[in-house]
Amino acid sequence: LYFIVVGIKGGEVKVPMSGQPPPFRPLLFVGGTAMLSCLEVLGGEQCQSMVVVVPVTDDGGSSGEIIRKIGGPAVGDLRSAITRLGKAGGASEVMQSFLSHRLSVTPEDAKAEWDSLLADPPTQDIIKGIEEGSLQRIVKKYLNVFDSKIPPDFNFSNGSLGNFLLTGAYLYFGNLESGLFLLSRLWQLPVSTLVVPCLRINPGVTLNLAVVLETGEVIHGQNNISHPSTGSNVVDKDAEGSLPAKVTKIFFEQDGEAVEVESNDDVIHGIQGCNVVVYGRGSFFTSILPSLAQPDVVTALRASSVPKIFVLNGTPDRETTINATPLTLSELLDTFLTLLSTPHSDYTLFVTHVFTPTPCATPLGDFHTRYPLIKQIPIPCLPGTSKYNDTLLVQQLRSVAEEAAGMQKEPIQGPQPDPFPKAGDPIPQDAPMEDPLALAEVLKISLGSEVVSPSAALCFI
Repeated sequence: LYFIVVGIKGGEVKVPMSGQPPPFRPLLFVGGTAMLSCLEVLGGEQCQSMVVVVPVTDDGGSSGEIIRKIGGPAVGDLRSAITRLGKAGGASEVMQSFLSHRLSVTPEDAKAEWDSLLADPPTQDIIKGIEEGSLQRIVKKYLNVFDSKIPPDFNFSNGSLGNFLLTGAYLYFGNLESGLFLLSRLWQLPVSTLVVPCLRINPGVTLNLAVVLETGEVIHGQNNISHPSTGSNVVDKDAEGSLPAKVTKIFFEQDGEAVEVESNDDVIHGIQGCNVVVYGRGSFFTSILPSLAQPDVVTALRASSVPKIFVLNGTPDRETTINATPLTLSELLDTFLTLLSTPHSDYTLFVTHVFTPTPCATPLGDFHTRYPLIKQIPIPCLPGTSKYNDTLLVQQLRSVAEEAAGMQKEPIQGPQPDPFPKAGDPIPQDAPMEDPLALAEVLKISLGSEVVSPSAALCFI
């Protein structure tokens, strides 16, 4: 057995002497919805190496019901990122349909659909379409694990099969990383494309997000901060509204008490190994900043000399609108630095470029006066919309990374992804075979000149 272990460790980033730009290796701090179309473009352009950092506190919709009944972490945004990357990267249409499928909005109909999925043989076309054999058995195995953990009153309304599969996998393995690895392999992501949670969090541990406003009011729960709902599993993320006052603090809670959280080493290593950092798009206070405001992450960002790009949302939303008045770009950057406990004088260590949509619905304020060293790059929107042209946005991301590399005259000291082992390399002597995470990191199993498919490889887990 030969192992390919996904990991990012030490090394050097060197500017090629041939003049060719280095491989495009972005690290993106994203939300659950706004940046998905951009991830699809990145996958479609065959960007083979990237790290996508995703928040884990979304307590709305299908994820919210899972959290309420069996605990966290929230998996919906992680699943969304994987499915969008895989959609562009060649995942089969059958798996695309399955992992993106949602059950009926009516609770009774949704429960009936769920039961038919688990029937033997299954009666739902959405799972019958998956080839019989190892792949279908893998899918059903983790759906059954999920089913065994939920209480009888679980509400399947609008439930995501991808969320249920990912939850069943991480509950089986005992850690979220193994579940993410399995879903990434089913979705045929490149081995060096990683979708990682912003925090290190154990199964069953539910973290909630909370913010403090200037008035002293505390809002508990990501959904209540970003897009309050009436308790339905269907969340309207385009609902209008505004906060009553500015946010002055973000913190995490567990069982109603503020807690310290552990940053994810994969995020730190990703920052050290990338050649461009991207903030956004996404909900400012509930998606982007919670992924950044950890001391280890701030330290890694400060030490990295790569371009760091703040992507302004297409339009202001509830989080960036105070009493019906949108925050200016200058105010957003002020808040960004304040919540990262960073003085204004250090702003170029954290933001070097700002991408703004054209036309831009967010006022700039005194951006050019307060932040004269940040380069503003306008990106056209799709005709007649406030949505970025993501093809042009990705081209500009690549251009910024290549330009920065071309300006670098000496090798940039810093970590980069380890070279992946080749067939025939010795198996690490200390490989902990009994550890589910180590087993989940088996990507390919080489038998002589034969390479077993990813789905077959998963059967060995």
